[in-house]
Amino acid sequence: MGTDRDTVVTVDPSVSTAPVLLEERVSGAGESFLLVDETMGVHIPMNTAWVFETDPGVDAIGRVHQRLVASSLSLRAVSPRVPAARSRWQRCADCAPLFIDPVPVAPGGVSQWLDAHVREHRLAPRDGRAWQLATAGTTDGGRVVSLLVSHAVADGRRMIDEVGRAMTGLTSDRLVPEPVAPGVGEIVADLRDAAAQLGAAARVIGGAARAVLARRSRREPDVTGPAVNSAAGKSAGLNGAGRQQIPARPVAAPAVSPHPPAEPVTTVLDIDAQRWAACATSNGGSSNALLCAFAGGVAQRIGAPSPSGQTSIVISVDGRTQADRRANVAGGVQIRVPGRLGPGADLQLVRSLTKQALIAAAARPDVDGADPMQLVARLLPRPVLRRLMSAIPGPMVTTSNLGAVPPELMTLAGHRARSVCIRAASQGTTVQARRRAGTGVSVWLTTHPERVTLAVTVQHPDCIGSTGELRELLTAEVRDWGLTPEFW
Repeated sequence: MGTDRDTVVTVDPSVSTAPVLLEERVSGAGESFLLVDETMGVHIPMNTAWVFETDPGVDAIGRVHQRLVASSLSLRAVSPRVPAARSRWQRCADCAPLFIDPVPVAPGGVSQWLDAHVREHRLAPRDGRAWQLATAGTTDGGRVVSLLVSHAVADGRRMIDEVGRAMTGLTSDRLVPEPVAPGVGEIVADLRDAAAQLGAAARVIGGAARAVLARRSRREPDVTGPAVNSAAGKSAGLNGAGRQQIPARPVAAPAVSPHPPAEPVTTVLDIDAQRWAACATSNGGSSNALLCAFAGGVAQRIGAPSPSGQTSIVISVDGRTQADRRANVAGGVQIRVPGRLGPGADLQLVRSLTKQALIAAAARPDVDGADPMQLVARLLPRPVLRRLMSAIPGPMVTTSNLGAVPPELMTLAGHRARSVCIRAASQGTTVQARRRAGTGVSVWLTTHPERVTLAVTVQHPDCIGSTGELRELLTAEVRDWGLTPEFW
């Protein structure tokens, strides 16, 4: 949800807004996450975690759980009766119970406890398990809380809005459509939706064919990849600031580890917020540009593969509007940065490339407000789609700057959280799949008044072998920027 300008997501309880009726059908990014789950066996939950230095109590956590049950996050994706039609959203009151861990968590062990929560509580929106809440006391008298929310049912901003309301006692401002009665009416509705989806896919294919014919008639070379990638600059010549670039050298995949980690390696750390901001300013960039340079520097330090020799960075973008009916509007842009990233990196170049990518993405045509490629991909036979998904390489880096954590997400029952972490996780990934995708590092940033919180995940199984190894590497990277890490 980051852009070149830091995003601040807030829920103001004093502002009264009319409830918005949630979309009836699963669409866009939400359907893409469902397809990944059903085709590849990989589920992507968002994970929000709180560390409280004083204990708000299990009863307060239980009340949040009850409000989340009544929220629009409690959804089930119901399969259509007609092929090509989209699934329906339906309210699900049979949610996972609150998990109370009887074993206290020691300082420095919070990251491992969060990883265990992700690993041991698999979400399944088809079965109504769209979210799960867990908590444990800490050995120093505080409390940790972890919430998993399926990325199929919400993007980051919608999740933040709903959870913020649950923590402050407000009801959801999203209404879930009433279920369609089974029978002829249900089938007719599915037939109409199937016809609309087939028509949209036909327009995409027709438009692509016309574009190819037009290029050939003008004898122009075919353009591969999304337009947003072409805005990221070339591997040689002049960069966006007019300075000569160093020719890129491909980075080969690391040697296959004899003992690769079964899951992605993760950790969470805090950095002083004022020093982070000062570091960004002194290097000529924003917090988002510093995040990209930091994540790219980590990817280069661990030896993440790069066939182009450039550092490809996918930056999450928040496209949600106030009255948006869609469950998930997650999206992003990609930039390719030449040269060394890390301390001393040209943050102005990162900002320039990001701005170009955002402009290109805004100009990219869509069909009925949907991603054209997704409209076609959803209609492919599952075996074909599985092969295509397996062949798509991942970016070297992904980043998401969620901006300032709103006050209502920081406080529960009068107790203010020391830190809040928001990140995406993965369930069901295999070593072979992660190696084939080639994704190196994913980093999420949240900002608090006193500190920024970075959640870091190394996806590639041959780059990092353990959390301890990752923390050692991150300590070196953070200190090279003149900053000091404090690990969860």
